[in-house]
Amino acid sequence: MSQATQLILNPTLRNPRPSELSWRPALALLASCRSFLIFSLLLTTTGCSSVTPPTGVKDPVPVYLAVYGVHTSVLLPYGPKNYVEYSFGDWAYAAENRQMPWNAFGALFISFQSALGRNWIYVGNSHDTPKTFRPTKRIERIFAERSKVEKVVKDLDRRYATGDRPPVYDPESNAFFVKDHTHYSWLNSCNQMTLDILESAGCEVHGWGVTSGISVKSK
Repeated sequence: MSQATQLILNPTLRNPRPSELSWRPALALLASCRSFLIFSLLLTTTGCSSVTPPTGVKDPVPVYLAVYGVHTSVLLPYGPKNYVEYSFGDWAYAAENRQMPWNAFGALFISFQSALGRNWIYVGNSHDTPKTFRPTKRIERIFAERSKVEKVVKDLDRRYATGDRPPVYDPESNAFFVKDHTHYSWLNSCNQMTLDILESAGCEVHGWGVTSGISVKSK
């Protein structure tokens, strides 16, 4: 069968026109963005998790679950009048604020460098609810054992101290970020770190930290 006959029977075998080639990168980008939006929608509607505060706490201290939308963190007491907030993310997205859709896609699936941020929050009284720098969608108080919370803070302090320096300041979150050695991905995001912190503080954790849909339940 001649090449002309093959083209007649199957037009897809012809070489693409130059105009078609010029559109292919844009179409590929559009397809990637569409896939990302669909994936984001799935994340926001599935994968919710829950935590149950510990019972029988002998020396309780309050910790706070902060939900910012798609991101979460835990506010931990640091002395009588301070709270510390650690945040975890992709370096370009969190520390450098490159937050276009393709940056978010890259952060979730092909992050080349993770970031660990630290932010201090001052409270006039240890019983006051700390006011975060960024507005929260929801903030919930959980009482945990003091000794366990102190160990969590020490572990995070140690992890932050081993990060690559100097710290980079992010004015949007009021946090100082260092380059972290724990890989960031959609399977190991800030929401998963939130669950890990609360579990280390004595909470029962159910589910997976894929999304920010973390609920607090009582026994």
